[in-house]
Amino acid sequence: MTQLMKQAIERLKAVPEPLQDRLAQFLLLELDDDDRWTASTAKHVDALGGLAEKILADDAHGECEPLDVEKL
Repeated sequence: MTQLMKQAIERLKAVPEPLQDRLAQFLLLELDDDDRWTASTAKHVDALGGLAEKILADDAHGECEPLDVEKL
């Protein structure tokens, strides 16, 4: 376990139990999401690699427009 995780756990010990449970639930959900993302990415690695290559090629040929954050 990292020092930062140990520090976080020590701080959590001082938090009221209901908040500890909410924070633990949040952390577990985040870890589950990360597991799903990792599995999905691994399953589609070839398609994602091909898409990335196409985007880079399109950009190299000047076929991509700059992102305008004001239009998002």
